[in-house]
Amino acid sequence: MARDYILNLVKQRAQLKMAGGTLLSVIAGIIVAFQVRQFQKDDGSIFWASFGVIFLVAGVLTIIEGIRQSRDPMKAKELKQNPDLFQQAEDILNHEIYKDKYIALSERVIANASDYLQMAYCDEVFLVYLFTQKTNGVTTLRQLKLETARGTILIGLQKEKDNEIHEIIGRICENCWYARAGYTPEGLAYLKQMRELWKKEKAGGQMA
Repeated sequence: MARDYILNLVKQRAQLKMAGGTLLSVIAGIIVAFQVRQFQKDDGSIFWASFGVIFLVAGVLTIIEGIRQSRDPMKAKELKQNPDLFQQAEDILNHEIYKDKYIALSERVIANASDYLQMAYCDEVFLVYLFTQKTNGVTTLRQLKLETARGTILIGLQKEKDNEIHEIIGRICENCWYARAGYTPEGLAYLKQMRELWKKEKAGGQMA
């Protein structure tokens, strides 16, 4: 059940990639074709032509990636990065103890509530912090980043207030007993140390 569920998520995302790549390729192709005609009139723009070519290539590559994952979902980067994903999904789908619009929890697993391709064992989450991206002084992206033994879980945020974000982080840290909060030099050093320890102990058993 869990295996089929995860593979279906990968296939659904692959279809979105193909659709998005097709749309991007069509728009980029129109830009390139228009610029070619303009160059024939000595009125073309190198910038827009280059822009169109770059996005045309990106669109084609996106389509290819979508086709590849649609045919063989096991090639998804999440499955390569996290071989335990099927087992984790089985655990959280059958033994969920908590879920809101941000996270889902079982006794052993934490997941992005809106993207079950992003999961980790609770004892493999080492650092949690708020990531904010601004453009011209305007916030364009806010995410919670959960740095785990294997990679990063990204949880999108909208207009949540600071106290709501602190509450989410607090809940994560309560259930992920090795997790520390805050993007600090100390936190990053701790993350590096814990990832190295995890790699050393992975072959020998669970962390104590």
